[in-house]
Amino acid sequence: DLGEVMKVKLKLLLKTGLAILIALVFNWTFFNSIQSYTRIMLHEMYTYDGNIDSLVVGGSEVFKAYDAKKASTLMKQNVFNVGSASQQLGGSLAVIKEVSKYHKLKTIYLDMGFQRNQSNKEGELQTYILTDYFRFGLNKYKFLFETAGFKGIQNDIMPCIHRNGNPRDIVRGKLSKDYRNFGYKNVTHPTEEYAGDGFVYTFKHAKQGDYFEIAENINSNQVLSKYAERKLEQITKFCRENNIKLVLVETPLPDATLSKENYQPYVNYMRAYANKNKLVYLNFNLLKKGNMDLTYEDYFDAAHLSGKGAEKFTKVFARIAQIASDSKNKADQFFYSSYKEKLLNNADETVR
Repeated sequence: DLGEVMKVKLKLLLKTGLAILIALVFNWTFFNSIQSYTRIMLHEMYTYDGNIDSLVVGGSEVFKAYDAKKASTLMKQNVFNVGSASQQLGGSLAVIKEVSKYHKLKTIYLDMGFQRNQSNKEGELQTYILTDYFRFGLNKYKFLFETAGFKGIQNDIMPCIHRNGNPRDIVRGKLSKDYRNFGYKNVTHPTEEYAGDGFVYTFKHAKQGDYFEIAENINSNQVLSKYAERKLEQITKFCRENNIKLVLVETPLPDATLSKENYQPYVNYMRAYANKNKLVYLNFNLLKKGNMDLTYEDYFDAAHLSGKGAEKFTKVFARIAQIASDSKNKADQFFYSSYKEKLLNNADETVR
Protein backbone atom coordinates (compact mmCIF):
# COMPACT_ATOMS: atom_id res chain seq x y z
CA ASP A 1 0.00 0.00 0.00
CA LEU A 2 1.38 3.36 -1.11
CA GLY A 3 -0.01 5.15 1.94
CA GLU A 4 1.74 2.75 4.35
CA VAL A 5 5.04 3.15 2.49
CA MET A 6 4.70 6.92 2.76
CA LYS A 7 3.97 6.65 6.50
CA VAL A 8 7.09 4.51 7.04
CA LYS A 9 9.23 6.95 5.07
CA LEU A 10 7.77 9.91 6.98
CA LYS A 11 8.45 8.22 10.34
CA LEU A 12 12.03 7.49 9.26
CA LEU A 13 12.46 11.09 8.15
CA LEU A 14 11.08 12.42 11.43
CA LYS A 15 13.31 10.11 13.47
CA THR A 16 16.36 11.14 11.47
CA GLY A 17 15.48 14.81 11.87
CA LEU A 18 14.95 14.36 15.60
CA ALA A 19 18.28 12.53 15.97
CA ILE A 20 20.06 15.37 14.12
CA LEU A 21 18.32 17.97 16.27
CA ILE A 22 19.28 16.16 19.49
CA ALA A 23 22.90 15.88 18.28
CA LEU A 24 23.01 19.60 17.44
CA VAL A 25 21.59 20.59 20.83
CA PHE A 26 23.94 18.17 22.62
CA ASN A 27 26.94 19.49 20.73
CA TRP A 28 25.99 23.15 21.29
CA THR A 29 25.60 22.44 25.00
CA PHE A 30 28.86 20.53 25.52
CA PHE A 31 31.24 22.00 22.90
CA ASN A 32 33.42 24.43 24.85
CA SER A 33 34.45 27.28 22.54
CA ILE A 34 34.00 30.06 25.11
CA GLN A 35 37.67 30.82 25.74
CA SER A 36 39.09 30.06 22.30
CA TYR A 37 41.48 32.66 20.90
CA THR A 38 41.38 30.90 17.53
CA ARG A 39 37.60 31.30 17.22
CA ILE A 40 37.90 35.09 17.48
CA MET A 41 41.10 35.28 15.43
CA LEU A 42 39.60 33.42 12.46
CA HIS A 43 36.35 35.41 12.69
CA GLU A 44 38.40 38.62 12.50
CA MET A 45 40.30 37.22 9.52
CA TYR A 46 37.10 36.30 7.65
CA THR A 47 35.47 39.68 8.38
CA TYR A 48 38.62 41.83 8.05
CA ASP A 49 37.96 45.36 6.82
CA GLY A 50 40.14 45.46 3.72
CA ASN A 51 42.82 43.16 2.38
CA ILE A 52 45.38 41.37 4.56
CA ASP A 53 48.75 42.04 2.92
CA SER A 54 51.12 40.16 5.23
CA LEU A 55 50.53 37.10 7.36
CA VAL A 56 52.54 35.90 10.36
CA VAL A 57 52.11 32.14 10.80
CA GLY A 58 53.09 29.73 13.57
CA GLY A 59 52.35 28.37 17.03
CA SER A 60 51.72 30.04 20.38
CA GLU A 61 55.21 31.56 20.23
CA VAL A 62 53.85 33.56 17.27
CA PHE A 63 50.50 34.73 18.62
CA LYS A 64 52.28 35.92 21.78
CA ALA A 65 55.12 37.71 19.97
CA TYR A 66 53.79 39.67 16.97
CA ASP A 67 51.49 42.60 17.69
CA ALA A 68 49.82 42.71 14.28
CA LYS A 69 48.09 46.05 14.81
CA LYS A 70 51.36 47.73 15.77
CA ALA A 71 53.19 45.98 12.90
CA SER A 72 50.53 47.25 10.47
CA THR A 73 51.16 50.83 11.57
CA LEU A 74 54.96 50.50 11.47
CA MET A 75 55.07 48.65 8.14
CA LYS A 76 52.30 50.73 6.51
CA GLN A 77 50.40 47.65 5.36
CA ASN A 78 47.78 45.28 6.79
CA VAL A 79 49.49 42.62 8.90
CA PHE A 80 47.58 39.77 10.54
CA ASN A 81 48.70 37.07 13.00
CA VAL A 82 47.30 33.54 12.49
CA GLY A 83 49.24 31.81 15.24
CA SER A 84 47.44 28.96 17.03
CA ALA A 85 48.37 26.72 19.95
CA SER A 86 51.07 24.14 19.07
CA GLN A 87 50.54 24.76 15.35
CA GLN A 88 52.71 22.53 13.16
CA LEU A 89 53.64 23.06 9.52
CA GLY A 90 50.62 21.08 8.29
CA GLY A 91 48.41 23.49 10.20
CA SER A 92 50.42 26.42 8.84
CA LEU A 93 49.80 25.23 5.28
CA ALA A 94 46.08 24.79 5.94
CA VAL A 95 45.64 28.21 7.53
CA ILE A 96 47.68 29.88 4.76
CA LYS A 97 45.37 28.30 2.18
CA GLU A 98 42.31 29.36 4.18
CA VAL A 99 43.40 33.00 4.40
CA SER A 100 44.36 32.98 0.70
CA LYS A 101 40.73 32.23 -0.19
CA TYR A 102 39.66 35.59 1.28
CA HIS A 103 42.69 37.87 0.89
CA LYS A 104 45.32 38.56 -1.75
CA LEU A 105 48.44 37.89 0.30
CA LYS A 106 51.70 39.56 -0.67
CA THR A 107 54.02 38.23 2.05
CA ILE A 108 53.97 35.34 4.52
CA TYR A 109 56.26 35.32 7.55
CA LEU A 110 56.50 31.65 8.49
CA ASP A 111 57.90 30.87 11.92
CA MET A 112 60.42 28.02 11.74
CA GLY A 113 61.19 27.58 15.45
CA PHE A 114 62.74 24.14 15.88
CA GLN A 115 60.27 23.07 18.57
CA ARG A 116 57.36 22.83 16.14
CA ASN A 117 59.21 20.80 13.51
CA GLN A 118 60.33 17.65 15.32
CA SER A 119 57.20 15.48 15.12
CA ASN A 120 56.70 12.96 12.31
CA LYS A 121 52.96 13.58 12.13
CA GLU A 122 50.40 16.33 12.64
CA GLY A 123 48.78 16.36 16.07
CA GLU A 124 45.01 15.80 16.04
CA LEU A 125 44.25 18.39 18.72
CA GLN A 126 46.44 20.97 16.97
CA THR A 127 44.36 20.31 13.85
CA TYR A 128 41.00 20.68 15.61
CA ILE A 129 42.08 23.97 17.21
CA LEU A 130 42.04 25.40 13.68
CA THR A 131 39.38 23.37 11.86
CA ASP A 132 36.77 23.85 14.59
CA TYR A 133 36.50 27.41 13.28
CA PHE A 134 37.40 27.04 9.58
CA ARG A 135 34.50 27.70 7.23
CA PHE A 136 33.02 24.78 5.32
CA GLY A 137 35.18 23.88 2.34
CA LEU A 138 37.60 21.44 0.70
CA ASN A 139 40.65 22.90 2.48
CA LYS A 140 39.14 22.16 5.89
CA TYR A 141 38.16 18.56 5.18
CA LYS A 142 41.31 17.72 3.28
CA PHE A 143 43.38 18.83 6.28
CA LEU A 144 41.15 16.90 8.71
CA PHE A 145 41.30 13.72 6.64
CA GLU A 146 45.08 13.93 6.17
CA THR A 147 45.54 14.26 9.93
CA ALA A 148 42.99 11.84 11.36
CA GLY A 149 41.09 10.12 8.56
CA PHE A 150 37.38 9.57 9.15
CA LYS A 151 37.92 10.16 12.86
CA GLY A 152 38.76 13.76 11.95
CA ILE A 153 35.47 14.15 10.08
CA GLN A 154 33.61 12.67 13.06
CA ASN A 155 35.31 15.13 15.40
CA ASP A 156 34.31 17.99 13.12
CA ILE A 157 30.65 16.92 13.13
CA MET A 158 30.72 16.57 16.93
CA PRO A 159 33.57 18.77 18.21
CA CYS A 160 32.39 18.24 21.79
CA ILE A 161 34.24 14.89 21.52
CA HIS A 162 37.60 16.64 21.84
CA ARG A 163 36.65 19.97 23.46
CA ASN A 164 34.04 19.79 26.18
CA GLY A 165 33.28 21.27 29.58
CA ASN A 166 30.64 22.09 32.16
CA PRO A 167 27.38 22.57 30.18
CA ARG A 168 26.07 25.12 32.66
CA ASP A 169 29.11 27.38 32.09
CA ILE A 170 29.08 26.75 28.34
CA VAL A 171 25.40 27.61 27.87
CA ARG A 172 25.74 30.73 30.01
CA GLY A 173 28.78 31.82 28.02
CA LYS A 174 27.25 31.13 24.61
CA LEU A 175 24.11 33.09 25.48
CA SER A 176 26.16 36.15 26.46
CA LYS A 177 26.25 39.16 24.16
CA ASP A 178 30.06 39.19 24.32
CA TYR A 179 30.32 35.65 22.91
CA ARG A 180 27.75 36.21 20.18
CA ASN A 181 29.53 39.42 19.09
CA PHE A 182 33.00 37.82 19.19
CA GLY A 183 34.02 40.11 22.04
CA TYR A 184 37.14 39.73 24.15
CA LYS A 185 35.67 39.42 27.65
CA ASN A 186 35.69 35.60 27.71
CA VAL A 187 39.31 35.46 26.48
CA THR A 188 40.65 37.96 29.01
CA HIS A 189 42.48 36.37 31.93
CA PRO A 190 44.61 37.60 34.86
CA THR A 191 47.76 36.44 33.01
CA GLU A 192 46.95 37.36 29.39
CA GLU A 193 44.39 38.89 27.06
CA TYR A 194 43.46 38.77 23.39
CA ALA A 195 44.44 42.11 21.83
CA GLY A 196 43.07 41.79 18.28
CA ASP A 197 44.24 40.62 14.84
CA GLY A 198 45.56 37.39 16.34
CA PHE A 199 47.87 38.86 19.02
CA VAL A 200 47.72 37.76 22.66
CA TYR A 201 49.33 40.05 25.24
CA THR A 202 50.89 38.23 28.22
CA PHE A 203 51.14 40.13 31.52
CA LYS A 204 53.31 37.67 33.48
CA HIS A 205 57.03 37.35 32.89
CA ALA A 206 59.90 35.04 33.73
CA LYS A 207 62.35 35.59 36.55
CA GLN A 208 65.75 34.36 37.61
CA GLY A 209 65.60 30.77 38.75
CA ASP A 210 62.84 29.76 36.33
CA TYR A 211 63.18 26.49 34.40
CA PHE A 212 64.25 27.16 30.81
CA GLU A 213 64.02 23.95 28.81
CA ILE A 214 61.45 22.42 26.47
CA ALA A 215 60.61 18.80 25.66
CA GLU A 216 61.58 18.90 21.97
CA ASN A 217 65.23 18.33 21.07
CA ILE A 218 67.12 18.83 17.84
CA ASN A 219 68.46 15.66 16.24
CA SER A 220 71.68 16.68 14.48
CA ASN A 221 71.17 13.90 11.89
CA GLN A 222 67.58 15.01 11.10
CA VAL A 223 67.08 18.58 12.32
CA LEU A 224 63.58 18.72 10.81
CA SER A 225 61.38 15.64 10.78
CA LYS A 226 60.62 14.17 7.34
CA TYR A 227 57.04 15.31 7.83
CA ALA A 228 58.10 18.91 8.55
CA GLU A 229 60.43 18.88 5.54
CA ARG A 230 57.59 17.77 3.28
CA LYS A 231 55.18 20.41 4.61
CA LEU A 232 57.79 23.17 4.31
CA GLU A 233 58.31 22.22 0.67
CA GLN A 234 54.53 22.30 0.10
CA ILE A 235 54.26 25.76 1.68
CA THR A 236 57.17 26.98 -0.45
CA LYS A 237 55.52 25.59 -3.60
CA PHE A 238 52.12 27.10 -2.71
CA CYS A 239 53.65 30.54 -2.20
CA ARG A 240 55.63 30.32 -5.43
CA GLU A 241 52.57 29.27 -7.44
CA ASN A 242 50.45 32.04 -5.94
CA ASN A 243 53.05 34.81 -6.27
CA ILE A 244 53.36 35.23 -2.49
CA LYS A 245 56.71 36.18 -1.00
CA LEU A 246 57.68 33.63 1.66
CA VAL A 247 59.96 34.80 4.47
CA LEU A 248 61.26 32.26 6.99
CA VAL A 249 61.55 33.69 10.50
CA GLU A 250 62.63 32.44 13.90
CA THR A 251 60.93 34.15 16.81
CA PRO A 252 63.25 34.84 19.78
CA LEU A 253 63.65 32.10 22.36
CA PRO A 254 65.58 32.53 25.62
CA ASP A 255 69.26 31.72 25.30
CA ALA A 256 68.82 29.58 28.42
CA THR A 257 66.57 27.39 26.25
CA LEU A 258 68.56 27.46 23.00
CA SER A 259 71.96 26.93 24.61
CA LYS A 260 70.80 23.48 25.79
CA GLU A 261 70.08 22.47 22.19
CA ASN A 262 72.29 21.40 19.33
CA TYR A 263 71.10 24.57 17.60
CA GLN A 264 73.76 25.37 14.99
CA PRO A 265 72.93 22.38 12.69
CA TYR A 266 69.34 23.64 12.63
CA VAL A 267 70.49 27.15 11.67
CA ASN A 268 72.70 25.66 8.95
CA TYR A 269 69.80 23.65 7.52
CA MET A 270 67.41 26.60 7.46
CA ARG A 271 70.00 28.89 5.91
CA ALA A 272 70.76 26.30 3.18
CA TYR A 273 67.04 25.75 2.50
CA ALA A 274 66.44 29.50 2.18
CA ASN A 275 69.39 29.94 -0.18
CA LYS A 276 68.35 26.96 -2.31
CA ASN A 277 64.80 28.32 -2.69
CA LYS A 278 65.82 32.01 -2.93
CA LEU A 279 63.97 32.88 0.30
CA VAL A 280 64.73 35.45 2.97
CA TYR A 281 65.61 33.92 6.37
CA LEU A 282 65.34 36.22 9.39
CA ASN A 283 66.60 34.43 12.50
CA PHE A 284 65.96 36.77 15.41
CA ASN A 285 67.86 34.41 17.72
CA LEU A 286 71.03 35.64 15.97
CA LEU A 287 70.48 39.39 16.35
CA LYS A 288 73.63 41.46 16.69
CA LYS A 289 74.30 43.55 19.77
CA GLY A 290 72.54 46.91 19.78
CA ASN A 291 69.38 45.76 17.97
CA MET A 292 67.44 44.28 20.88
CA ASP A 293 68.31 43.53 24.50
CA LEU A 294 66.02 40.93 26.08
CA THR A 295 65.69 40.54 29.85
CA TYR A 296 63.76 38.12 32.08
CA GLU A 297 60.81 40.51 31.92
CA ASP A 298 60.69 40.16 28.14
CA TYR A 299 60.06 36.40 28.33
CA PHE A 300 57.03 34.57 29.68
CA ASP A 301 58.64 31.13 29.84
CA ALA A 302 61.11 28.87 28.01
CA ALA A 303 59.39 29.30 24.62
CA HIS A 304 57.35 32.54 24.67
CA LEU A 305 57.81 36.27 24.92
CA SER A 306 55.86 38.28 27.46
CA GLY A 307 53.67 41.18 26.33
CA LYS A 308 56.46 43.61 27.15
CA GLY A 309 58.91 41.54 25.11
CA ALA A 310 56.42 41.27 22.24
CA GLU A 311 56.08 45.05 21.99
CA LYS A 312 59.86 45.41 21.98
CA PHE A 313 60.27 42.62 19.41
CA THR A 314 57.46 43.81 17.10
CA LYS A 315 59.28 47.10 16.54
CA VAL A 316 62.51 45.28 15.65
CA PHE A 317 60.69 42.77 13.44
CA ALA A 318 58.85 45.51 11.53
CA ARG A 319 62.04 47.50 10.91
CA ILE A 320 64.17 44.57 9.75
CA ALA A 321 61.36 42.92 7.74
CA GLN A 322 60.91 46.16 5.78
CA ILE A 323 64.63 46.39 5.08
CA ALA A 324 64.64 42.73 4.00
CA SER A 325 61.77 43.38 1.59
CA ASP A 326 64.02 45.88 -0.21
CA SER A 327 67.24 43.92 -0.01
CA LYS A 328 68.03 40.52 1.49
CA ASN A 329 71.71 41.45 1.76
CA LYS A 330 70.91 44.57 3.75
CA ALA A 331 68.96 42.46 6.25
CA ASP A 332 71.89 40.08 6.72
CA GLN A 333 73.88 42.83 8.41
CA PHE A 334 71.66 42.54 11.52
CA PHE A 335 72.51 38.88 12.26
CA TYR A 336 75.54 36.94 13.43
CA SER A 337 76.71 34.10 11.22
CA SER A 338 76.57 31.55 14.05
CA TYR A 339 74.76 31.02 17.34
CA LYS A 340 78.11 30.65 19.11
CA GLU A 341 79.04 34.15 17.95
CA LYS A 342 75.69 35.49 19.13
CA LEU A 343 76.11 33.93 22.60
CA LEU A 344 79.62 35.34 22.85
CA ASN A 345 78.62 38.89 21.91
CA ASN A 346 74.92 39.35 22.65
CA ALA A 347 73.65 36.73 25.09
CA ASP A 348 70.35 37.67 26.73
CA GLU A 349 69.83 38.05 30.48
CA THR A 350 68.79 34.40 30.96
CA VAL A 351 72.42 33.25 30.52
CA ARG A 352 74.39 36.36 31.37
